[in-house]
Amino acid sequence: MNESTPSSSLGAVVSNLSVRRFIYSTYVLALLVVGATQVALTSLGITNPDWLIATLAVLGYLGVPVAGLAVANTSKKAAAAEL
Repeated sequence: MNESTPSSSLGAVVSNLSVRRFIYSTYVLALLVVGATQVALTSLGITNPDWLIATLAVLGYLGVPVAGLAVANTSKKAAAAEL
């Protein structure tokens, strides 16, 4: 990726609002389900299975591009209005 590319051009990666909402919603739902599973197993004293540990690692890793997509599509004008 060209480092001189402005962050505003990242919005062109997924320009459809409905698709972005689906990505955000799916990511949050997956985090909630996997996180709740880990909490439940741990509270019962059950060792976390390998698939759960790997899933948590992958979801953590995917947080970076999902957050980057959100930031790239956040209007500076809307953020300034909240101040």
